[in-house]
Amino acid sequence: MNAWNQQGGQPPYDPYHPYGPYGPQPIPPPVRRVGPVRRMWRAVGPLAAGRKVFRPSRPGRVDDPAVARMQRIRTAVGLAAVVWVTFSYKLAASVADLADDRLDQSWNAVLVLW
Repeated sequence: MNAWNQQGGQPPYDPYHPYGPYGPQPIPPPVRRVGPVRRMWRAVGPLAAGRKVFRPSRPGRVDDPAVARMQRIRTAVGLAAVVWVTFSYKLAASVADLADDRLDQSWNAVLVLW
């Protein structure tokens, strides 16, 4: 039994407050179905392997955005230094030659490590 009627049940409809005192509730997003091939790719693909290899060694590790920014700057400066030394000592005749050599080196490393 409740205050709205003596038989129990729902309160009467209030046109000024159609959702009750709390307002409309959010609708959860639909669940995306993932096929078996995509599920396996997520489990053993290169990104999943990278996440497993480079997972932090301890769970309470703090990620510092200033340190991450400095690491990106250091990487960019290192790449610029490699290109500068390559062209200043005439190790590569053009940018295309340099890119071709680096691509060949990366594929050789992939094949050797595989």
